[in-house]
Amino acid sequence: MSLLISPKRAALALAGVATVLTLVSFVGYLLEPSLGEFVKLIGVGSDTSVPAWYSSVALLLCSMLLAVIAAARRRDGGRFGLRWAGLSLIFLYLSADEMLRLHERASDKVVQPVFGYLDMEASGLLNYPWIALYGPLVLVFALVYFGFWLALPPRTRMLFLAAGALFVGGGIGVEALNALYDDLYGHESLVAEAMTHLEELSEMLGVVVFVYALLSYAASDPLLRGLRVGTGEKTTPR
Repeated sequence: MSLLISPKRAALALAGVATVLTLVSFVGYLLEPSLGEFVKLIGVGSDTSVPAWYSSVALLLCSMLLAVIAAARRRDGGRFGLRWAGLSLIFLYLSADEMLRLHERASDKVVQPVFGYLDMEASGLLNYPWIALYGPLVLVFALVYFGFWLALPPRTRMLFLAAGALFVGGGIGVEALNALYDDLYGHESLVAEAMTHLEELSEMLGVVVFVYALLSYAASDPLLRGLRVGTGEKTTPR
């Protein structure tokens, strides 16, 4: 069996879902007094909401695509098979983190005790302490995977860069600004909520670009025979 997938159509569908979920969530915030507890089900800031479930599934999809590519690279003796497999594990973790908020638990168990030992207070850009842990980890990841990134085909390389900029820019960049705003003015405001929605949308669109990059890469890989990736358009039999 094989599955015919159009990278463009898949990306457009995922982008549409991400945009609709974000808009519904923001409207839900504006109408919160009349919606009550239903807001938690549609809100992007909740870890038990539909947007959180969608993000977790999208990240899991990335992990599965990466695992398929890693297996193909290992079969042909490619030198980056382990790097593809490592990416698969990273996205599996990110998928679990989206639902379980593992980064916040890491903050409580690791960052807060360190801040306490150094007699520091989480404030400003580090008002959300997990940024102090994940920020350096992103830099380590970039250094470890730099050679791998350079070896990718030019188009895939640029798509990976765009996906990373959106995902990290939202997850850490916008989040840090949100943390600063929260520290100065509190989080109960329209501006803070808008920043939260911008952060979540940026992360979701980053994943969309990454899915598109992976599917497009798979389309050019003859070893991925179980996954037929194409435009989805009818062609004349030869």
